[in-house]
Parts: sequence; C-alpha cells; structure tokens
Amino acid sequence: MGYFVMALSAGMVARRWGYKGGILAGLLLIATGAFWFIPATQIGTCWAFLTGLFIFAAGMTCLETIANPCATLLGHPETGVARINLAQTCNGSAWILGLLVGGRFVLSSTGSVNTSNAGLYIPYLGIGVVVTVLMLVFFFSSVPDIKAADD
Repeated sequence: MGYFVMALSAGMVARRWGYKGGILAGLLLIATGAFWFIPATQIGTCWAFLTGLFIFAAGMTCLETIANPCATLLGHPETGVARINLAQTCNGSAWILGLLVGGRFVLSSTGSVNTSNAGLYIPYLGIGVVVTVLMLVFFFSSVPDIKAADD
C-alpha cells in the first residue's frame, strides 16, 4: 500500500518542495517507519508491524521516485544515464543483501520456530540510525535544490 499511495504523491512533494526537500521527506518517512518497530515489538499485533512497513515503504517510494530523476539532472548531462544505472544496480543489490541480512534477525538459526518478536526491532533500529545520519548529512550538504517542472 505504501508504494500505491506514495507513487503519485511523491511527484507532488517534488513540485512543492523540490528534489532536495522530497529526498529529505522520503528519508524522514523511512526513519519514522524504522523507528516505529521499537513500539511495534511491544504492541505485538499485526497492525503495528504493518503500520511500520507502510510508513517505511512510503518513504522508499518517495525516495526512489524523487532521487532517480534528481540523479540524472546532477552532474554532466552525458553521464546521467550512467548515474541512474549505477543507482539502480546498487538498489537491486541492496534488496538481495537486505533479505539475506534481515533473515538472520527474523529466522531462527536453531531450526525451531521463533515465535518471539522481541528482537525484530534491531535491524530496523540500525536502519533508522543510518537513515537519520544520512538525512542530516543531506540536509546540511550543498546539493542544489532543483525544482520539478510543472508540465
């Protein structure tokens, strides 16, 4: 649902706040969704975890929708295609590595069924901290704030 809701909304965010503001909004949503897993493990219900995943996915969608065109516009125009190809290669690699690393936290290493949600917040806490640091670095960086065209 996060992808469905945020795909068109991200374009409106880019028009209103520019690419830099949209990227910051996406990073903020990702961090919020990741940190939500701390209380979600205490609540322990399905809706709590789905809420965190929804916010997280909305942030990922916003970030991907806005950062891709921004990456093609920054730098020399003739190398824009190479930048977007590199970004999407890293994106695909991260999806695969994320599943492998995340499986270590979610799946039991003993072969028995793990019914506890107690440690589920740990990888999301790490993601939340990294994304918050990234957001602060990006906020204070001198990235030109390009506005989306009103076509």
